[in-house]
Amino acid sequence: MPRVLLAVGGVTALLCLAHLFRAPSAPYVVVNVSARARAPRSADPAARAPAAPPSRDLGSASRLVERTCATYRIECVPGSMPAAGRITGVVPTPPARAFCKGHGDVPPRERALCACPAEPLRSVARPGSTVCDAGAHYLAYQCSSVPLLTPTPATAAAAARGDSGVGRAVDVLLVVSECLGHGLFAQVERVINQLRYAARHNLVPVVYLGEHVLTSPDDCLAGRNGYWEARALTEGGLDSVWDYYFEPVSAYRLGSPTLPNGSRVRSVRVASLPLLYKDQLLGGFDGGRLVSAYGRTDVYEPSWWLDRRRTAHAYLRRHVRVRAPLLARAADARARWLRGRAGAPMLGVHLRGTDKVVRRKVAPARYYAFVDAFLAAHPRALVFVATDDATYLSEMVRRYGDAVVFRQPGYRSANVIRDAALGARDKGADALLDALLLSRCDFLLKTTSALSEFAIWLNLTLHERHIDLQFEDGGASQRFPAWAAHLAPAGAGRTRALGRRSDSESRTAPAKG
Repeated sequence: MPRVLLAVGGVTALLCLAHLFRAPSAPYVVVNVSARARAPRSADPAARAPAAPPSRDLGSASRLVERTCATYRIECVPGSMPAAGRITGVVPTPPARAFCKGHGDVPPRERALCACPAEPLRSVARPGSTVCDAGAHYLAYQCSSVPLLTPTPATAAAAARGDSGVGRAVDVLLVVSECLGHGLFAQVERVINQLRYAARHNLVPVVYLGEHVLTSPDDCLAGRNGYWEARALTEGGLDSVWDYYFEPVSAYRLGSPTLPNGSRVRSVRVASLPLLYKDQLLGGFDGGRLVSAYGRTDVYEPSWWLDRRRTAHAYLRRHVRVRAPLLARAADARARWLRGRAGAPMLGVHLRGTDKVVRRKVAPARYYAFVDAFLAAHPRALVFVATDDATYLSEMVRRYGDAVVFRQPGYRSANVIRDAALGARDKGADALLDALLLSRCDFLLKTTSALSEFAIWLNLTLHERHIDLQFEDGGASQRFPAWAAHLAPAGAGRTRALGRRSDSESRTAPAKG
């Protein structure tokens, strides 16, 4: 099981990588990197992503961190539905040529070698089902500060027998991400649905969104998590993207053979996420009611959305806690904006641009009639703009001037999630802070997006106090509020003097363009 030692603090980089995958028995890869230089290279032979720039609020000082890089064998749990696998051990890491380089990065001649996407544990005998065949397995590569599986002799024997052997036994569900292209809130959605799976199957959940998404090497969705950052580990001791932003969801800690109450871990399992979502389409798991930020776009179905929003809200209240420093930053920003304007309503506007690919982009001009109407009804109102697109923010500031408040000025990258030039942890924090602030708004204008949907999951009253501009019927299927009586044709309305009001965390003016 190869291990990686990350030592941050020197000025040179010593990379002992040459024989890592030719000789799996080699125990260590030592990386010594300056804290102000690039982050350590991944041990993944398939991806050498450029390092992210230094992160803000890095926490504790640099320290030596030992990591275990391994390829795990995940074997079908007979009878599990949708299919789940049990981590049964470690095998030699396949050669680099066995790893798919990720959808979009694969040369045409190599694309046939990738499964797009793969369906780990898909049944060969019953290909239309979501169960797995006894003995079926797949391999998954991960680097972690502790091994994903550290069975004692007693727990190893228990797994073979199917019982604990000693005391009460529990099965752990390793809650993971399976797609390199998922944004932070798409990953949160997957976490919620896996928490539901854990509750249904009486499993103890532990969320681990590690450096690599957990799927088979030939999956075109395999690769590095776009939010994982080496500096968070070497300087803050955080090895899971989840832990950057949220508290643990259970008392179990990764790699431990027991729970704090003394219960022994019988097995560590992983749900096959492609089969979990496929099962939703078949109406299987939980009646086909998985939490989702995406639905039909021709007409708005309030009951369909409310059902899923209530479920997400309940799981967030019971299991998901945002870290206190992030809550405090959001509260401080809101307080600064409202200083001297007590009682002023706030309109939340989420504009998704840059790398939006699942649905069509909706330009700022489509929002204007609604923003104009809200300001006509509430002249003292503020307009909080949350966007990943600097150009979109500039357009809103030009039109509404000092009514606009914002936290950060957006990006110009065509792919915010995968752009290694952007601070990995910071861009996730920016997104979460935007979502927290949107959830505190009096009304929300949005399009289909996991970020703005998360805001509604946090604050269910926004289910009745939002308009989604993604729908193709122009809003005919949605209930408009009283202030919509001020609606004018798109593009009409007053234009305020150029200006802006922003959180002190974001002093950079948006680009004019």
